[in-house]
Amino acid sequence: MGVVGSFKPPAFNLLDRFTNGFTELQQQENEAKWTMLGKMLTAAKELTTSTSVTDFFKKLEQQNKEISLAYEQIPSYFREKWAREKVHRDLQKSLEFFESVENSLEHMNIIRKMFLGNKNTEDGAK
Repeated sequence: MGVVGSFKPPAFNLLDRFTNGFTELQQQENEAKWTMLGKMLTAAKELTTSTSVTDFFKKLEQQNKEISLAYEQIPSYFREKWAREKVHRDLQKSLEFFESVENSLEHMNIIRKMFLGNKNTEDGAK
């Protein structure tokens, strides 16, 4: 009993530190996302003040540099996580699109058979 009882406080302290660290990381990630969103909105606002095409492209280049610098200041583990999440989302969208195309082809075949009947199979047998 003495060994188990003496183990509980360090285990709970470790769990608390782990939980607090996870919460802190989530807060840092959210702050990074909001910072990037703010930079993008500021860039969009700045681009709307362009007075000519040349001015627009100068401002676009400047805003691109500022956003790139802000992005590079975000810790790499957040950027890598975001990249993995984007790949996952893109793959999921591709799979959903493929399934919808596959379903559409099945529906088209059903409709074709309803209107054409078995004419294609008869033509193929000749």
